[in-house]
Amino acid sequence: MKISFLSPPSLDGKPAADRLYGCAYSFYYLPHIPSLLCATILRDNGFDIEILDFPAHKKSIAEFTAHLRSSSADVYIFYSVFLTKRTDLKAREMIREIKPGAKFIYMGPYPTAFPEELIDDREDTVVLRGEPELTTLKLIRAFDSDSKLEDVDNIVFGTKQNICRGQFKDFVKDIDSLPIPDRKLLDHSVYFNSKMKGSPQTVLLTSRGCSFRCWYCFPNSLSYVREAVHKEKYGKKPPINLMSIERVEKELKDISDLGFRAVSVMDDNFIWGEDRTLKLCGLFKKYNLEWSCLARADLITEPIAKAMKESKCTYVDMGIESFDPEILKCIKKDLDIEKAKAAIKLLQKYDVEPEVNILIGSCPEETEASIKRTIDEVEALKIHYVLYSIATPFPGTELYNEAKKQGWLIGGEYSLNDAVYESVLSYPNLSKDDLERLIASAYRRHYFNPHFLFNEIKSLTSFTEFVSKLKTGIIVFKKYVLGLQEKESRQV
Repeated sequence: MKISFLSPPSLDGKPAADRLYGCAYSFYYLPHIPSLLCATILRDNGFDIEILDFPAHKKSIAEFTAHLRSSSADVYIFYSVFLTKRTDLKAREMIREIKPGAKFIYMGPYPTAFPEELIDDREDTVVLRGEPELTTLKLIRAFDSDSKLEDVDNIVFGTKQNICRGQFKDFVKDIDSLPIPDRKLLDHSVYFNSKMKGSPQTVLLTSRGCSFRCWYCFPNSLSYVREAVHKEKYGKKPPINLMSIERVEKELKDISDLGFRAVSVMDDNFIWGEDRTLKLCGLFKKYNLEWSCLARADLITEPIAKAMKESKCTYVDMGIESFDPEILKCIKKDLDIEKAKAAIKLLQKYDVEPEVNILIGSCPEETEASIKRTIDEVEALKIHYVLYSIATPFPGTELYNEAKKQGWLIGGEYSLNDAVYESVLSYPNLSKDDLERLIASAYRRHYFNPHFLFNEIKSLTSFTEFVSKLKTGIIVFKKYVLGLQEKESRQV
């Protein structure tokens, strides 16, 4: 049996979406580690697999169709996020026409949140909810042996008239037990993070989950599916699952041996105690790997910042969201503004770039004045990289539940949107148009001023780095200066 993990080219007229997080259209592409891990497990158990990332390789719809006609795959797996919903459904219809006997598996945030939307009058589709690794293997074995699907946990299948659900079971308890993803299964030459200089680049996960209580929280896609099913079963977030230092070292050695020079760590929060973090920094230093991570600002200590610098950490991505204490209180961020500012200055002291995430319209108490004050603070702190997003009430979050209850959701239900460009929220004192105007203004002010552009040019060290930053800059320019990307709400 041959299994194909598919990321089709965009089939809905929109840019291709990022599948690691799923809340924005891609500025650049990174290898999809959840699919790579599932594929490694299937391969290790004797199955023939392929992983095809058409957007990253800039393959056209015609090339996608040609591939389908020549494909020998029996099962097609889509790791679907909210913004790939239309494309992944259209891809299934294309495959059905060309290969009527094919089977389909959908996994990821969108299938976990809305499994029934993927079930129709055909019996060729199974929706896998939650962490996919163990369930994928059980499901493929059931397909291969024609076993009953009722015995497979955490799935939804059948037809619209007869939807069947497998039992809820807990997921991976010991992530050390999972194999090291076989990065040789993917051509990494097309993947890059424009903020990092080393090449080739890859992605790493050293933990799963986040213990904090932000009401808007949309973590990486693997944490999202894990949290969504756990909340449904137990009414609370799952505990953090940490990879051991020894297991992280094995994977970093493998990464280094394969010739990678840069690693984007995709953990929702990299810092779980100073001792653990210092040991991890030591491993990156040992294997001479440039790296980046996401972390809570209030967990960054001076020893950690110093160790990050010494181990070639290029930047730390921090969710500050707002520099207004009342807004942070409203969204349950539990972050002290002064500690956040101190962390930014600490990283700058050690020449580790702080990338700050700012969330516009995160709660009804936000005002145009509070947003402008936050933007002023960003500029005053001389932050080089800032990611502005409009708050999106993703299903399963507290913000989503409250937005539905209070009528803040345009149309009354979650709808697709690019979180760095378009709002699906409209508050009584801050409309959709207000939020979109403010975010466009923030991007223009920060990224198209002479100071930023001069520093970007000054920091270039290679032609490859120049090309990657140019690609990202063109996308930002088209969106926020020319306004060329069509918004979801204007699509017919």
